[in-house]
Amino acid sequence: KPKLRPRTMENGTERSYIASPYEILVSHGRYYLLCCKSPYRSLASYRIDRMMDLHLIPELPRLPLSSVEGVRRGKIDVPKHLAEHLYLYSGETVECVFLADGCILNDIVDWFGLDAKIEPVEYSDRLTVTVQVHPTAMHHWALQYGDYVEVLSPPEIRNQIAATVQKLSQQYLAENQ
Repeated sequence: KPKLRPRTMENGTERSYIASPYEILVSHGRYYLLCCKSPYRSLASYRIDRMMDLHLIPELPRLPLSSVEGVRRGKIDVPKHLAEHLYLYSGETVECVFLADGCILNDIVDWFGLDAKIEPVEYSDRLTVTVQVHPTAMHHWALQYGDYVEVLSPPEIRNQIAATVQKLSQQYLAENQ
């Protein structure tokens, strides 16, 4: 059975995190703490079941939400946050455009919410979808739905997917020879 071990810094000492907690989120059956990790001023997500040696530090006040980057009007829009941060990756999001087969429309809405801009492709059963999403999350999502989607932009995500698919192809074809 795997045993949890604390993360360490380059010099081998245990890494400590100081965070201002805001919400507990559930994603894919896992519980996450949505917080702002000091010294940064952006939202981060940490799996609660992997936290160790928690301590409250009363002399450190919680950072107000109004001073956290990307939080509007001091409130977290949880459904929007979950739709933009699939798999709860932390960090900035980008606008992403992809083509999708119409048969996965329900999956698109489930993952990206009602803010996804969805337009039919003329004379086709495909859709053009525009979403705001974390780049790494989009990379993983596109691989998960690879038979049904093609990322059009941004080019960085498209190129990363192409490189991953090429690596996987070589890996799987090598095993069959």
